[in-house]
Amino acid sequence: MRSIALQAVAFFFLTDTIHAFHTQICSPRTSRNVPKTPLSMSSYLDSLSDFHVSQPPPSWTPPPIPTVSSSDPTSTNNDNHNSDNNLPPRPTFHHAQLDYFAIDLLSPPCPRKNADVGTPCDSYRELCDLDSTSAGSWYCSSGGWPSPNPRSTTEVFYVLDGHGRLIDEDGMEHYFGPGDTVILPKGWSGRWDVLENVRKVWFVHEHDDVKKENDETIRVIVVPYNELTTMEMQFSYGTYKLSTRGKPDIFSSIVYSVGPTKAGCWICTPGGLKIENLNIHHGFHVLEGVMYITDEGSEMGQSRMCVAGDLVVLPKGWSGYLDVVETVRKLWTTLDA
Repeated sequence: MRSIALQAVAFFFLTDTIHAFHTQICSPRTSRNVPKTPLSMSSYLDSLSDFHVSQPPPSWTPPPIPTVSSSDPTSTNNDNHNSDNNLPPRPTFHHAQLDYFAIDLLSPPCPRKNADVGTPCDSYRELCDLDSTSAGSWYCSSGGWPSPNPRSTTEVFYVLDGHGRLIDEDGMEHYFGPGDTVILPKGWSGRWDVLENVRKVWFVHEHDDVKKENDETIRVIVVPYNELTTMEMQFSYGTYKLSTRGKPDIFSSIVYSVGPTKAGCWICTPGGLKIENLNIHHGFHVLEGVMYITDEGSEMGQSRMCVAGDLVVLPKGWSGYLDVVETVRKLWTTLDA
C-alpha cells in the first residue's frame, strides 16, 4: 500500500507526509532557498526599481514554444454539474493556450506611476481567480521602479520573453530571462528593472505569513530552465501504478518549499493517470510535450489538449484524467489548503 500511495501522490503531493518526504529528498537541491517571511488584479499590478546593468543578462534561450490557435482559448467549463441536483457543481479545470495571452489581447497598457527610470507600461490578462490562487499573464515595457512595500502574496512566474533584474532590499541583484522560473516570496521588497520588454505567465498565492528565522533578507529566487528540468534534478517515483493506460513513469523535483507554497518540475512519460478529489490548488505551465486533461463526469466530455506554452489550474476538489501522449515537462506550483 505504501508504494501505491507514493505513486498516487507523486503528481500532486497530496499529504503532509509526502510533502515532508519530498522536502527531505530534494533538500540538497534547494540550498538556494531562504526562509521567507488578499489579491485583486489592481493589487497584483501594484505588487509588481538606477537602471545600470552591471552584468549581462542571461543569454540561454529555451526550446521554441509552438504557436497554437484556439477558438475557445479560456476553455473553462462552467456547466459541469453533478447528476444529483442536491450536490454542488464539480470543480472544473481552467486552461488557456498561449495565444490567449497575445499582447494585443491584454488589458490596455498602463504607465507605472512610481517609475523612476524610463516610462514602463504594463498590461495583463487573467486566466482565473480562485479563493487563494490566481493565474494569468503580464507584459511590461522597459523601465524601472522601486518596490518598497513588502509583498502580500507569493508569486511564481515563468519568463516567456525579455530580460529583467530584481534587487533585494539589501542590494543583491537577480537577473532573469527567457526560460527562467522566478519566485517572489511573500514579504519581499526591493526594486524592479525591466531591461528588455518582459512577458511572463504567473501564479499568485495568498497565504498567512511565514515565520522568518533571525533577520534574514527575503530574497528573489531565479531557477534557470536547464536546472529546473534536467533529469539529474528529478526524483524518480517509478511507474504510476494507478494508471488508466500504459505504464507512465513519474519524475519530480521541488525548487521552492516555504510555508504552504511549493514549486518544481514534473515529468511524465506517455500513459494515463486518474486524479481524485484534489485537496490543494494545483497550477502549472506546460514546458514540453502533449497531454489531454478531462473532467470526471463532464456532461459534454470536457477534454482539452495541452501543449508547450499552455497554462492550467486544477482547483481544489477536482477529479479527472490526464492522458500523456508525448512526454510532458511542466513547471508546477501548489498551495496547501
